[in-house]
Amino acid sequence: MSDTTYTHKDLSSLLGVSETTVKSYRRKFPGCIPVANKGKPIRFTDEALAVATRIRDLFETGMSVIDVRSRLTAEFAFIDESAPQEDGQRPGKGDPSPELSLGVSNMAKSMVAMTQQQKGILSRMQGIETMLEELGLQGDPGLNPRAEKIREREALIESRLDTLDANTRELARTVQDLAGELNRFLGRREKAAEEWSGSSAQALSDAAQLAARTAVPQAGEAQAQERQSAQILPLRPDKKPEIQRPQPNLVPGQAVVPEGPSEPPRQFFGLPLVARTEQGQYISAGGKSRGRFSLNDLKAMLIYGFTPPNHFTLRWERHGQGWWLYLEQENSDRTIHLLLMELPTQKGGSVAEILQIRQGDETRHPAEICTIIDSFGA
Repeated sequence: MSDTTYTHKDLSSLLGVSETTVKSYRRKFPGCIPVANKGKPIRFTDEALAVATRIRDLFETGMSVIDVRSRLTAEFAFIDESAPQEDGQRPGKGDPSPELSLGVSNMAKSMVAMTQQQKGILSRMQGIETMLEELGLQGDPGLNPRAEKIREREALIESRLDTLDANTRELARTVQDLAGELNRFLGRREKAAEEWSGSSAQALSDAAQLAARTAVPQAGEAQAQERQSAQILPLRPDKKPEIQRPQPNLVPGQAVVPEGPSEPPRQFFGLPLVARTEQGQYISAGGKSRGRFSLNDLKAMLIYGFTPPNHFTLRWERHGQGWWLYLEQENSDRTIHLLLMELPTQKGGSVAEILQIRQGDETRHPAEICTIIDSFGA
C-alpha cells in the first residue's frame, strides 16, 4: 500500500471532474471510498482514487447508482456489500424505486415458469390417459363418455395454455426492455445531475472572482478602476462612494430618461440573504437563531428597531450585475455599505449573497454580517 494520500482537490484534478462531483461520489457510495485521515483537509488513500476512477467510468456508460455499487462490490474486496445506500435514505416520492425493474422482471419470469408447470401437469394427464388405453380400459362403456369429455377439456386447456404461454413470454420481453430503459434513464439522470452540479459550482466561483475584480478600492489607493459605463472612486472616511457617469447629450426640451431602476426588483428582497465563511460555507445573514433571513427582514428590523432621529436611511446603487446597499444612520456617523449579488444555488433556487462589507473606512469579511445584524437587534 502506498503512503501517498489525496485531498478532494487532488482527486478532482486526477479524475478531471469538479470537487463537488468527488464529494457526491462519497455521498452516493458511503463506505466505498477509503479515508486516510479525517483531519482538515480530509485525505484519501490509493484505493479511494481507484474506486473514484471506476465510479466516474461507470457513470459515463449511463449506469445507475444501484448498478455501479453492485460493480464496486464485485471488483473491490474491501467494500462491504451490507453497507447503507446513499445517506441511508430511501428514494423520494418522485423517484422510481431502484428495485422496481428487477421486481417486475422477476414477476414476469415467474409467470412463464407457472405456465410451464401447468403444461407439465397437462402432459402427465395425457400420459395417464395413454396408460389406461394400453391397459384396455378404453373400451369400458362407462369410461368412454367420461374419457371423451376429458379429452375435450384437455384440448381446451392446452389451447389456452399455449396462448397464455405466448402472451407471458411477450410480456416478459416487454418488461425486461422497459427495465433496461429505466436503468439507462436513471443513469443519464445521475450523470446530468453531476454535470449540472459541477457547472453550478463553477458559476459560483466565477461570480466570486468577478466580485473580487469589481470590488471598491481601499481608502488611500491612488488608482481608480474604469468600468464600461461608470467610474468608481476610492472611498474616503469623510466622503460617501460616488459614481461618475458620462453625461448624455441633451437636446433643449428633451426629457432625461433614467439609466435603470433605482433599486433591485421586488423578488430580490425576498431571497435568502447569505454570506460565505472563510472556509467557503454558506451561512444565513441572520445567524442560526433567526434561520432564513432576507432583505425584507433586514428592512423591518431597521424600521421597527430605530426611530427618528436615530433611524437608518437605505439607498441603492447599481454595480455591474449586483447592487450596493448604503445604510446610513441620520443621527451618527455610522455607515454600512453592502455589495450584493443574486446567485444561483445547486438546488435550482437563488440567494442574495453579500460579497463585500464596508463599515466606515474599514473593509470587513462578509461573514461578519451576523455580528452587525445582531447589533441591530440589541
